[in-house]
Amino acid sequence: MKKVSFILVAVIFLSACNRPVKLLEKGKSKKALKSSMNRLKSGKVKDQNLYVFEKAFLLETEKDAQLVASLKRKGDPALWLDIHKTAKNMVKRQSKVEKVLNRINNKGHHPRLDFYPAKELLEEATDNVALYYYAKAQEFIPAAHSNDRQAARVAYKWLRKSQEYRANFKDSRLLANEMYDIGTTHILLNPIDGFNSKDDRLFSSFFGRQSFPERKNWEVFHLAPPSGEDLDYRVDMSWDKVYVSWDDVDQSFCSNTVSVQDGCEQVQVWSAKDSTFVTENRPVYIDVSVTVNTFYQNKYAELRMNCNVYNLATRQRENYFDINHQENWSNEYSRVLGDDRALSGTCGNAGGSKACFPSDWTLLRSASYDIYRKFDCVIDREIRDL
Repeated sequence: MKKVSFILVAVIFLSACNRPVKLLEKGKSKKALKSSMNRLKSGKVKDQNLYVFEKAFLLETEKDAQLVASLKRKGDPALWLDIHKTAKNMVKRQSKVEKVLNRINNKGHHPRLDFYPAKELLEEATDNVALYYYAKAQEFIPAAHSNDRQAARVAYKWLRKSQEYRANFKDSRLLANEMYDIGTTHILLNPIDGFNSKDDRLFSSFFGRQSFPERKNWEVFHLAPPSGEDLDYRVDMSWDKVYVSWDDVDQSFCSNTVSVQDGCEQVQVWSAKDSTFVTENRPVYIDVSVTVNTFYQNKYAELRMNCNVYNLATRQRENYFDINHQENWSNEYSRVLGDDRALSGTCGNAGGSKACFPSDWTLLRSASYDIYRKFDCVIDREIRDL
């Protein structure tokens, strides 16, 4: 009797220490299933782990099945997104369970597991999600066919979402291409040469790093009227300010004098202790001076571009903006006369050497690159919602 009682206590104790069992008892069926599967992947197949494996899988499957049924009853097309997510999770879970189940079966154990038709549900959900996004696109297509560019862009977005689930859902590919074309804004960049001899070279530098036509998001930029495409806007561009400063040199002077040790001298001094003369080394100080002439080389170029945006359908000016940039060049160097030991924080040596000033064109060309970078940001903002 005592032996039987001891065995019963041992079984109860082992059950309490079994992590899958404890998780299942706490209602954490998802974690219990994962824990039991980890223990059944290798080693001896224990009855307790087998029980949790079967029970937890049943609970998880029933929970998802009830959720799917509830979402379907509501009849809201948008809820197919949630059903699709649940179906994917079910397919993934059942695939993992099947691998563990095959090992268990090979060990001579055959737990009863009822698999939900998750793959069929996933196919159904995929079709319905694609249909949901396709239907949302249909709400904007009539306006897009009336040349509403913004509506075409929204329709295109929903059609692309539909294609993420079914690449060739109905005529989504054909419609998406159509909406893409309608939603695109074609813009002619029209450089206007002024009276400045550098205008033409500046525009060549300005556009030199790009190839046209150039697409940026929903805008396509052209340098010449395209064949087979209607232009929507024209941007007249002109250099309003082209300025290069003189080769400027400023300079400053400073000088400093300090007392520094310049060796030692030996002197004879009377030593009362020794009652005789002894030799001592005493430092020798001298005054040293330095003069520093520091040069500051400076040159800069200024560019300002004016841009007028015209609607080619109405022949009206829609917008105006300008872009400015100043390109700076500088160099600093010093010439030191005198003793370097006299240099200090208030009279220091900047080092460096004299440099050749950059040419006017070098500065203007660099400024034009920065103007283009700014133009790239501004034009997107100014035309995006036109």
